Amino acid sequence: MALEGSVEVWDLALMTRLSSTPCRAFALAFVDEDTLLAGAEHRLIAIEVGTGRSLLPEGPRGWVAELAWRPGFLFAGPDGLLVASDGAIRRLPCPGGRPTPSPDGERFACHEGDRLAIRSAADGAVLHAIPDTPHVALIAWGGSTLVTYGWDGVLRVVDPDAGRVVALADRREAMEKEQ
Repeated sequence: MALEGSVEVWDLALMTRLSSTPCRAFALAFVDEDTLLAGAEHRLIAIEVGTGRSLLPEGPRGWVAELAWRPGFLFAGPDGLLVASDGAIRRLPCPGGRPTPSPDGERFACHEGDRLAIRSAADGAVLHAIPDTPHVALIAWGGSTLVTYGWDGVLRVVDPDAGRVVALADRREAMEKEQ
C-alpha cells in the first residue's frame, strides 16, 4: 500500500505491518514473496518485504509510473522502457509510453503516435507496426493475443505474431444500438 509518501507492506492474516519504506510510489510489482518493486519519483526502488530495506539504493532514474515483472525482466515506464536482465539495465525505445510486456518477456507493445508497435525486448527492434490504432489508452496481453483500447472508443484484438488487427468492437456503435 502506498500512502502519504511511504510504501507499507502488511501481513493481512495477522493485520501487522511488515515494513515501511519512505517514498511516493506510483507503481508496485512483486518480484517474489521477498522483494517488492516500487516506481517512485523518478527512480526505481527494490524493497525487501520483511525489513523495508532498499535492495537497489541507486536504482535507474526515469519516471516510473508503470511496472510489470516477468522472470528475468523488469519493464518500467512510461518514459521509455527499462529492462533488467541478469543485472543489466538499459533503456529501450517506447516513445508513446504504455510499454506492456508479453507474458514470455520476449516482446513488448507500446503506443507510438497513430500506430501500435510490437518490439523485441532484446534490442527494441520493431517486429510489427500496426497502423490506425490512435491514442491507445490501455494495452493487455492475454496469452498469444493482444488487446488495446483507444481514446477513440474502439477495442482492438491484435494477433501479435501476424502483426494485424483481427477483431474490432466500437463502444460508440454498441451504445447507439442500446438506445
